[in-house]
Amino acid sequence: MQKTDQWGRRKLAYEVQHLREGYYVLTDFQFDPDRVPDLEGQLRISETVFRYLVTRKPEKVRSTRARRKAARAAAEAASQEAASAEAASVEEATTDAAGQEVESNSEAAETEPVGAAEVE
Repeated sequence: MQKTDQWGRRKLAYEVQHLREGYYVLTDFQFDPDRVPDLEGQLRISETVFRYLVTRKPEKVRSTRARRKAARAAAEAASQEAASAEAASVEEATTDAAGQEVESNSEAAETEPVGAAEVE
């Protein structure tokens, strides 16, 4: 159980089983939905409970402002991630191109005879 709020003895909206008053208790709890029939069975056979209602609380709905703020934050995070990924790929491409240029220059230096133009 998460919370129990005892409202106390109150007049019923209409007569139930020849009773005009009842003791109201509101209980918030959280458990597996498959166990609801077991709970209802226990409440049904209890002599102290003559009416009950088990409902599912709706999920909290965030305000429009909060949804917009969350959407903006998600979009900003995605754009930053995309920008960093693009920067990383550009850096990787630049590093590969520089590495290939260095290798091709060193190959040219090894194959070209030094001072070949001076020989007559």
